[in-house]
Amino acid sequence: GSLALAIALDGGGLRVLVERSWDLAGAGKRRPGAPNHSDRIVPEIDEMLRASGVTYQDLGGLACATGPGSFTGLRVALSALKGIALARSLPLAGVSTLEALAWNLPHANRRLVPMLDARKFEVYAGVFESAGGNVTRVLADAVTPPEPFLEALAAVPGDVVFLGDGATAYAAAVQRILGARAAVADGSHALPHAGNVARLAMPALRRGRTPETEAAAIVPTYLRRPEAEFKLLGQQPKR
Repeated sequence: GSLALAIALDGGGLRVLVERSWDLAGAGKRRPGAPNHSDRIVPEIDEMLRASGVTYQDLGGLACATGPGSFTGLRVALSALKGIALARSLPLAGVSTLEALAWNLPHANRRLVPMLDARKFEVYAGVFESAGGNVTRVLADAVTPPEPFLEALAAVPGDVVFLGDGATAYAAAVQRILGARAAVADGSHALPHAGNVARLAMPALRRGRTPETEAAAIVPTYLRRPEAEFKLLGQQPKR
């Protein structure tokens, strides 16, 4: 699936020294021969540090997108960063995956809707406004069937830019319900950017190690139980 890593310098403003983004699954199916992120995340971090001339001793804090998203993917990324944070006594800040995605287009000057495919005919979605290079939240992150969500968006005037694989998966519904008012970001704008995660985490990281940034306190945001938990409860997930 998607993976993004960055090393950023906080010098009043944010400076991204190096950033890498991948989307090796496309429409949910891994490309033949593509590496497994669980095997690559720590070696990639090591390589990025070497490429930028930064050492682990130079790091002042870590940031991770905590979801919503793939249960396995969130656990893999968070476990890796928690291990580094605990080993080196570094603060770790968690931020919304959807908010980080919205920051791909801070100068769009219109409504931004990051939408990720949650499977089972649902999406993870957030609603933000972009103006003057800033992004502000309008609606809390939610998991929802796409059509009622899109119809609610259509009831509010204004153009909308969708970002993420949920918009790709439900492009026909987006076009049918919002028509010319909707645009779907593609290319690099559709990829997760870890520099955005760093930007959103900076206020918390500037405060250093606090209860908010203790590694043990950072947990994934799922918004829906993993399927295994449904089975344990004797329930069936929605289809």
